[in-house]
Amino acid sequence: MSFSRKYLGIPYGLFLILFVAAPLLVLVYYAFTNGQGQFSMVNLQNFFTDPNTLGTLCYSLVLAFVATAVCLIIAYPVAYILSQSKLKRKAVILLLFVMPMWINFTLRITALKEILSMIEGNLAYYPFINTIIGMTYDFLPFMILPLYTTLSKLDKSVIEAASDLGADNFQTFIKVILPLSVPGIVSGVSMVFLPAMTNYVVLDMLYNSTYIMGSLIGSYFSAYDWHNGSMIALILLVIICIVTLVSGDKESEKCWKRRTCIMKKFLKYMIICIVLLFMYIPILVLAVYSFTDAANIGAIHAFSMHNYVTLFTTPELINMIIGSVLLAVGSAVLATILGTTGAIGAFYSKGKVKGAMSVLNQVPVVNADVVTGFSICILLVVVLGVSKDTYIPLVVGHVILSAPFVYLAVVPKLKQMDPSLYEAALDLGATPVYALFKIIIPQIASGIASGFVMAVTLSLDDYFVATYTKPATFDTISTYVVNATKGSQTDIKTALWALSTIIFLIVIVVEIAINLAPARKAVREEAGADE
Repeated sequence: MSFSRKYLGIPYGLFLILFVAAPLLVLVYYAFTNGQGQFSMVNLQNFFTDPNTLGTLCYSLVLAFVATAVCLIIAYPVAYILSQSKLKRKAVILLLFVMPMWINFTLRITALKEILSMIEGNLAYYPFINTIIGMTYDFLPFMILPLYTTLSKLDKSVIEAASDLGADNFQTFIKVILPLSVPGIVSGVSMVFLPAMTNYVVLDMLYNSTYIMGSLIGSYFSAYDWHNGSMIALILLVIICIVTLVSGDKESEKCWKRRTCIMKKFLKYMIICIVLLFMYIPILVLAVYSFTDAANIGAIHAFSMHNYVTLFTTPELINMIIGSVLLAVGSAVLATILGTTGAIGAFYSKGKVKGAMSVLNQVPVVNADVVTGFSICILLVVVLGVSKDTYIPLVVGHVILSAPFVYLAVVPKLKQMDPSLYEAALDLGATPVYALFKIIIPQIASGIASGFVMAVTLSLDDYFVATYTKPATFDTISTYVVNATKGSQTDIKTALWALSTIIFLIVIVVEIAINLAPARKAVREEAGADE
């Protein structure tokens, strides 16, 4: 059998079937069976007859609705300004909104908690408002990015035509721009709504409360109640489908009226600056206080390197950091190989195969991380009996978490490459494998690199998948930070401020290096052309 590029999709296809489709089927099985393996509707009945679970569902929906609306209201003007204006260094400004995504979210929430505690004293006084602030702070970049992508691709001729026909700026926005931006709104809402329903870590870190849907799964997991836990996860999956189908229509009107307030140049800059301050002040405050001997944010204390000494001399902190990095890099390598080969295989496959791969690949992307982690635990640990001490469930979970994003990063590059080069190489006598590595891979290398970086970032940022799949003696950065914030070890807490600062500086250095490389290449090419 001769080599074909479509065969490259087989490993990833099998991976998706085994670790995406199969866990969902296992969830359905456990949701509708009892402890004896018999079909039963008692788990569904328990959910809809228990006032506590119904109350949690209602509160989660309200919380997610408000958090999504706030993110949308803030994100839309920012995305619109960046996409339509002629601001210098627009790419750099966009990067500033993206960078917080690459800093571990538990560290960012720790920073926000310190700021809110300094302002309010007791966070329990305003639980709902603080939760909305925390959710918005965490998810805002995920709303800005899809909106910006959609708005930046709008056909300018359509907008000009509306103006030529007599429509003013507001009418053009309402009748043309906003309807065309619906795909971005839908994507943004989908990426914010469900995580806001399930990310109980934000509540837990802010004021030790976990009264949302994700926490129900956690409670059943702790009690080894796989059946009721599976029912909750299944209900969340149904909500995913509903949100995917209907999101994007109800919340958009709230940001329409904001258009009249962002037309002037001054307000454009002001909006961008305010949102950037909201995203960066907590991180910068922690960075400043990491160089002091302060135990809490507030009064100014003396300069000190104590936090950095503690960070690099405490064995448990060192082991946690090394373990997290090794897990992130290792799982990212596997995810990059699987995601890249899967994307190539799907790209050269027939329509039905390509469609099936695309659908399965999308499931982990839109699914809640808590559902992904729980389903992997059910499949590998409960059904197949794989011990968590082997690290297999943890690694598999992180590959599942990140491989779909590698796939999504590579596919656009495949669409952009010149297909004739591969065929020309074959005509000149190159083997398919040789042509693959010499022609296709170099053309999609930037997408592969982006996917790898995203995979590392997702692994370092993950809390939920690790919680359900990690060995009891192992901690990632996220699980460690969550546990540390609940304890009374002041030295450990302030050492995490230093860790947050170091990660922030690393992100800045990496981004500068990535952005300088194309500039240097352009200079060299220009110099070569002059010669």
